[in-house]
Amino acid sequence: MIKQIWNNWKLELILLLGLTLAVGVFSSIPLYSEASLQYGLMSSWESGSSPRNPPGMIRVSNEQWKDYHPVFNPSQWRDQDEAFGEFLALDSMLKEEMPVRFGEELLYFAQVGTIERQWFRPVEEDGWPGRRYADIRYLTGLEDHVTIIEGRWPDPETAYTGDAIEVVIDETARDNLGLFVGRTYLFPLRREPGQVQQFIDVKIVGIYRTDIEAYNKPVWVLNAPFSESFMVSKEVFEELVKRDDLVPYTYEWMWVFDHSTVRVHELPQIVEGLTNLESRMLQLTNNVRFTKTPVNMFNTFISRATVLEQLLLILSLPVLGIVLYYTILVAGLTIRRRRNEIAMLKSRGAGLTQIIVIYALEWGILSVVALAIGPHLGVLISKVMGASAGFLSFVGREPLPVMLNPDAYKYSLIALGLSLVACLFQVIPAARHSIVSYKQDIARGSGTPFWQRYFLDFGLLIVSYYGYRNLETQIASMTAATNTQAQLIVDPMLFLVPVLFLLTAGLLVLRVLPWLIRLLSFVTKRLPDVQWSMTLRQFSRDPGRYSPLMLFIILTVSLGIYGASIARTIDQNYIDSQLYRVGSDVVLTENWVVSSIGGGIDPVTGEAIPDLREIAEPPFYVHKEMPGVIDAARVFKNTIRVGIGNMMMGNGTIMGIDPVDFANVAWYRRDLTDYHLHEYLNRLILYPEAALVDRLFFENFGLQIGDWIVAEINQQKIDFWIAGVVDLWPTVYPREFPLIVGNLDYIQSQYVIEPYNVWLRVEDGAELAPIIKELAEHGVYVTGVNDARTKLIEGRRDPQRMGLFGMLTISFLVSVVITIVGFLLYTFLSLKDRMLQFGVLRAIGLSFGQLIGMLSIEQILSVGVSLGFGTIFGIVVSYVFIPFMQITQDLAGAVPDFLVVVRPGDILQICIVIGVTLLIGIIGLGVVISRMRLHQAIKLGEEV
Repeated sequence: MIKQIWNNWKLELILLLGLTLAVGVFSSIPLYSEASLQYGLMSSWESGSSPRNPPGMIRVSNEQWKDYHPVFNPSQWRDQDEAFGEFLALDSMLKEEMPVRFGEELLYFAQVGTIERQWFRPVEEDGWPGRRYADIRYLTGLEDHVTIIEGRWPDPETAYTGDAIEVVIDETARDNLGLFVGRTYLFPLRREPGQVQQFIDVKIVGIYRTDIEAYNKPVWVLNAPFSESFMVSKEVFEELVKRDDLVPYTYEWMWVFDHSTVRVHELPQIVEGLTNLESRMLQLTNNVRFTKTPVNMFNTFISRATVLEQLLLILSLPVLGIVLYYTILVAGLTIRRRRNEIAMLKSRGAGLTQIIVIYALEWGILSVVALAIGPHLGVLISKVMGASAGFLSFVGREPLPVMLNPDAYKYSLIALGLSLVACLFQVIPAARHSIVSYKQDIARGSGTPFWQRYFLDFGLLIVSYYGYRNLETQIASMTAATNTQAQLIVDPMLFLVPVLFLLTAGLLVLRVLPWLIRLLSFVTKRLPDVQWSMTLRQFSRDPGRYSPLMLFIILTVSLGIYGASIARTIDQNYIDSQLYRVGSDVVLTENWVVSSIGGGIDPVTGEAIPDLREIAEPPFYVHKEMPGVIDAARVFKNTIRVGIGNMMMGNGTIMGIDPVDFANVAWYRRDLTDYHLHEYLNRLILYPEAALVDRLFFENFGLQIGDWIVAEINQQKIDFWIAGVVDLWPTVYPREFPLIVGNLDYIQSQYVIEPYNVWLRVEDGAELAPIIKELAEHGVYVTGVNDARTKLIEGRRDPQRMGLFGMLTISFLVSVVITIVGFLLYTFLSLKDRMLQFGVLRAIGLSFGQLIGMLSIEQILSVGVSLGFGTIFGIVVSYVFIPFMQITQDLAGAVPDFLVVVRPGDILQICIVIGVTLLIGIIGLGVVISRMRLHQAIKLGEEV
């Protein structure tokens, strides 16, 4: 096997490339999913945390007081020995299993037991001010984080065996409760109804002060200070519970694990471990529960990881199909070159299974190499995906923390398994031939491909049409529901159906290609040069030789255009939706000084004095002078009542603008209005009382240009005449209609000056903090900021969005690599297969230049036809299927309207890549043919 690999190392190396690419692309799915969500996991986990409440904390509480509460336990009393035994079993299990279940390094552990808070009194009540309340506690690690400032620690030998229980207290307890070292106090025992109250003696032997460290680290379950607690050791606490029958209020445990080492792929295992542990806890007692656990958050990220993996898997299917097709073709070429060897083995008694095993072992060695290299390629692919900002567009953001994980190897094995099975299917037809039947098969030549014989292309056409109709049905059945989040949700059918359509279209082109070639041959048969007729005859006689390469190019080009259009469309529509929502680059809300004047009762007349508001407007001109600000505009927006004459028609929205400034700062897209924005604004400039209204209001009430309408703001009416009609207007949604857009100066002249927002258009990369700081120095205080640039950055960091753009880019790049390698492979192998033909052509007088010209026409025809059809199919599929993507973003209809973006620049890029490949192939043809010894190609009945 090693010898066979060595003898055919070129083909084996090309096959290894396909296997490695398949492993790399497939393994990148779990790698990217984990790495992209890792940042979000750490951010969510750390948000709201504090030094005393770190992210890796888990807390468990055993609330035994419920066993002694008549609401929770009607019998009210429970055997104390049974309860204590239950606690010991629970304590042992938690300490043993919690670190194992979580599986990360344990940083802190603490435990606390609390006896229910009770009133207590001193033995001698002289001067005692009244009832005081405290509990008895033990706290692990107490001695390590406090300092005795008065008295001593309890003596372990006499802390419980003496006349009184020795305890220590916090200095805050001393101050709050008026306690003293050396004094003895009476703490009540549990008593049943009708019994005389019994007490235990509690003697304070020391007062401690909590170290600063304990306030800044999670060293204890509860937060210091303990201002109402008598502190004892755990051993004394347990003796109190067992001997004196005190009711333990709660037991609590706390673990703090190193959260920084937790990986997303470990979350299911951790959740399963904690869930199983919780079930076992509840088997011991009903009164135990997790009071702090990351399980809910982990489940959220597990769900997100599942959705992201499904999305990437769907996106990767086309390129995996291309890679799989590539490996099948290379395997087929390998088998075709070794069919004589296989036929000899068959003639000498080798069975079908034996031959398959030989190739399985041979390609299994390549698979092992691919398994060693491929996952590392997957790491690189994942990092490239993490840096993507669009199709073939990358930014220099911090690289994703990609690390190999078990799931990557699982996906790698799946990819290798599919590839090997597909390749081995190529062995079966060849292994059925003996040397005699093999020679007969060669003499008959290649037949019609199986997919043409069984009309598979027409079957796929029916399936594609059904998928398209299914997508249309989904659109029709959608109900109104708006998704305002930046998260992207993609229907798998939006990728599978177009790919199926493109595959079908490519197969149909290959079916009609011989007829097209015959038509072209008829057109060019009168040309004086023999190159055209010979090339077209070669095409028409053996179209199967060119079919795989042409299908490769058609799929690569069309999928590249479709992928680029998806990325451009999603990105552009997201940008447009955010800028429409904000209105400009930045919108500032500022503090206006508002004071009331008047009000109350006139002492002379006894009449009410109107309450008037005095508003101090911040200086506006300073905004335009800020560094980094290109221009600024005042924009007033408020809710109004809209009327015609004296009849009010309902609530609406008014927007007051300065037309000149607004034109310089507002975001605008040409399809929002019938005419350009400037034409509408010019009407407002010419006529101060002019207004723009929305089309729905205009048509529903039968209004005409020039009609007068009324806007009522806080019972103050303002008259406008209609100067134009708009469909949409920045920041205003249809639910806010009717809309009136007028001159701000006119509105202020008819109504009191109201606070407005300031819209800013800023330079690229301008920071907002210095602008706000300098505005404050000029007496303008910003109270709110709406920055569209920040929203766009946040949206582009969404793992699904990055994964979509990244996988589309990677898919195209891998397809291009596969196509280039396949093109060069087919080109140069065809030269070897046709060496005898070239020798004959040279022998009958065909010049070297004519031979190169004939081969160039072949390549130009095969690549050109494929490139042309691929471009057409890619554009058609983009306009047909991409509009369905709006159902994943806004079921009620996108605002502004969903726009399909097919950029000629992307098509040009793709064509340039294929064109350069063609040029390299033609140059390579010339070099190879010039080195061929064509004069030695003709021998008696043999090919060299």
